[in-house]
Amino acid sequence: MSLDKKAILKEIEVMIRSIKVHYDNIEHEYRIPTIELELITSKIRKLHEKSIVYNHLHYIEEEQLQISKRMKHDQLIMKQAAEDAMKDEIVVEPAHSEIFTAQLKFEEKIATIEKAVEEETSSVKTEAPAASIEQNQDIEIEKNTNEAPTLSTSFNKVKLSGNIGINDRFRFIKNLFGGNGVAMEEAIKEIEQCDSAASLAACLDKLKHANHWNDEDENVIDFMAMIK
Repeated sequence: MSLDKKAILKEIEVMIRSIKVHYDNIEHEYRIPTIELELITSKIRKLHEKSIVYNHLHYIEEEQLQISKRMKHDQLIMKQAAEDAMKDEIVVEPAHSEIFTAQLKFEEKIATIEKAVEEETSSVKTEAPAASIEQNQDIEIEKNTNEAPTLSTSFNKVKLSGNIGINDRFRFIKNLFGGNGVAMEEAIKEIEQCDSAASLAACLDKLKHANHWNDEDENVIDFMAMIK
């Protein structure tokens, strides 16, 4: 309670006791003296005025208390919302072993693609002598019939869009494509349109040079590991 309220309340108590004294003095009187009546009336009027002031101060104090409570409540809500937002933004960093495994998978993937490209290139460049082709035409036909499909017919196109989660998508856009989401979508589309190991390798090499990727970067390793 403020000092003003305490002082006013003290005055009210004094006036009430004073009015009671006056009342006790005239309680059994047959006629109320005019001076006594005026004193009682004056004190009652002052009591009424003081009561109005006291009630006003009490209302202001209660209103300030309610405002303070609402502010504390709003601050708690904002603090909780900020903590929830921070939890949603936290990205769990992969363990060292997971990074090493992803790097191995990436290197194996690149090695497989390079080997397939070399085999495809060597098969195109290698030509049998004309005399040998004429002499062994039937053998070659039978061999080609039983031969496994070439890389161009057995190559499975990459399905990358469905393999990238929301956290990884934001991470790749920020760290691999300079914050350009459109550039990442175009890169994914170009990768998925590759119809051979050679075109896929060329596409990946183009992305590396265009975006200045480092093969030892964790983001590059994770991105390449998703190309299946």
